Amino acid sequence: WYEGRKITITLHCKGLVEIWVRSSDNPLNFEELRALLNFLNGFLEPLGPLANRVLRQVGINKDYRSLRLDGVTSIPLNDFMNSVARIYQKEKDIVRVERHVDTKIELDEAICILSRVSEPSIDISGRLSGIETKLEQLLNSAHQLLSSTDNDEGDEI
Repeated sequence: WYEGRKITITLHCKGLVEIWVRSSDNPLNFEELRALLNFLNGFLEPLGPLANRVLRQVGINKDYRSLRLDGVTSIPLNDFMNSVARIYQKEKDIVRVERHVDTKIELDEAICILSRVSEPSIDISGRLSGIETKLEQLLNSAHQLLSSTDNDEGDEI
C-alpha cells in the first residue's frame, strides 16, 4: 500500500516487473505520481536498477454526482482497439465514465509529457490587471479626445 492506494507488484521469471497501482478512488496528481515513483524506486532497489521502464496502461475516469443509470448497470463504449471505455453506476447517485488505454511509452517520456501538462498556469490575475490598466489609459485618451472635440465644436474651418 502507498498512501491509501493498493499496489500489486508481480515479478516474472524473465525479469519483467509489473506494477499496478489502484488509484480509482484516490487519483494521483503529477506530484503524487512522482512521489510514488520515488517510493517504488527505493522499494525495488534490491532488485537492481530498473531499466526499460514502460507505461503499459493509463486509466482516466470522472464521476458525475446526482446522476443515476436506470435499468442498466454498465454501458460499454466501442472504442479503439487499444482502449476500453464504459459508463456505470458507481454508487447510488454517482455515475462514473472511465477509459483505459493500453500504451507502450517509456516512463521517462510519460513523466516529461505529464510535467508539461501539469505546469502551473500563468498568473491570469496579473495579466488581467495589466489589461485593465491599458484599457483605462485607452478610455482616458478617448475621453480627452472627445473633450477636445467638444470644445472645438463651434469652430469651423
